Amino acid sequence: MKKILSLLLGILSLCACANDNKQIIQMSQLPAPAQTIVATYAAEETVAVVVMEKDLFETEYEIRFANGNEWKFDQNGAVESLDNSVQALPMELIPSAIVAYVNRCFPNQGIREYSVDRRDYEITLMSGAELTFNKSFELIKTDLD
Repeated sequence: MKKILSLLLGILSLCACANDNKQIIQMSQLPAPAQTIVATYAAEETVAVVVMEKDLFETEYEIRFANGNEWKFDQNGAVESLDNSVQALPMELIPSAIVAYVNRCFPNQGIREYSVDRRDYEITLMSGAELTFNKSFELIKTDLD
């Protein structure tokens, strides 16, 4: 019983430590690919803060812009999510198969939010419609509300 309790306390303390691993960093401390994306597609935006969050197995970076936009990158500088509050995202940041689908089925609709994980891609159009694609870029879910 003592071993189980000790193990649980150890796990809880690791989780608590992982939550405290956020720190504000400079743009120059981002991985190079993330710096390039920001310099190329958000050069006119004012960066409010850059946050690095370290967990046990990975590091994530979040850039918050003064206009409310939030862009997140993984430890290698690859895009995890892009969230623009007002204007559409640059289409060059979205996989071309998704852009082609949106242009075909939702003409004149920009993409406001984009996220990618191990299983799928999710986008939110300027109209608020949410679309989910699998890794083969096939539409698997639509929420038009």
